Amino acid sequence: MKTCGHFGQWDWTMLLSHIGPFAGDLLAPSPHLCPVSGDLVLSDRVATIQTWQEGRTRMRRATKTVATWFGISAGIAGLEHGYFEILQGSTRPAGLLIVSMGPPCVPEEIWNGCEPAMTILPNFLVTGILAVLLGLAIIVWSAAFVQRRRGGLVLMLLSGALLLFGGGIFPPVIGLIGGAAGTRINKPVTDKPAGGLLRLAAKLWPWPLVIFLIWTWGQFVVGFFFNDFLQSVMGFGVLLILAMLPLSAYSAYGHDVVQAQPNQQQPLAPTVS
Repeated sequence: MKTCGHFGQWDWTMLLSHIGPFAGDLLAPSPHLCPVSGDLVLSDRVATIQTWQEGRTRMRRATKTVATWFGISAGIAGLEHGYFEILQGSTRPAGLLIVSMGPPCVPEEIWNGCEPAMTILPNFLVTGILAVLLGLAIIVWSAAFVQRRRGGLVLMLLSGALLLFGGGIFPPVIGLIGGAAGTRINKPVTDKPAGGLLRLAAKLWPWPLVIFLIWTWGQFVVGFFFNDFLQSVMGFGVLLILAMLPLSAYSAYGHDVVQAQPNQQQPLAPTVS
């Protein structure tokens, strides 16, 4: 076994420019780096640098998961709103704000308020058809294409259209947040080491998203059997959804950052030459 305490002939300037604040720890002189025949045999330390660089530039998988499920949730809800609007037929809404579920549904007597929405079109049937088509487009785009370049922006545009054409009030907001997360999927993670708050958020992943999905879709089952009870706690339900939306996105971001950064405490094996 041969060891040495210097770097040998190697252009470290270029490498240093890519590895940010971890350079001091990762490239400190080490007996694990040995020049042989004028070249440098790279130890596990340089492999760690490469692993970190790849993690920094790869897709943010947790962020993609958030964007995908927020988009799918918005699309399914848009489909549902559109279905009930189609059932109201070719009739004219009373105004910009509408309820997707027509008579005999009474907004004051049902937990979901007969699913409020808005439309800029003077026809329930056309509004419903557009809401269904937009919902389908959002589901497909979120499931298969949101990770593409401009994928998040497209999801935001589709969600904005869903808001204008009868897709509800909350569903388009969920889609917009999902689209905003989608714009960050392929962005490099920060060079700075994750702070305490970000590491705490990373430890919460994926539970905020799980809670959001369970409550968002579970309330339909609860409301079917226990309408009065759900009406009495709808204020809490709305607050829970509003809290889980940003927390899901932030915990996913924290998870992606922590996963991309090297474990500086891991011991490095020596290079044998």
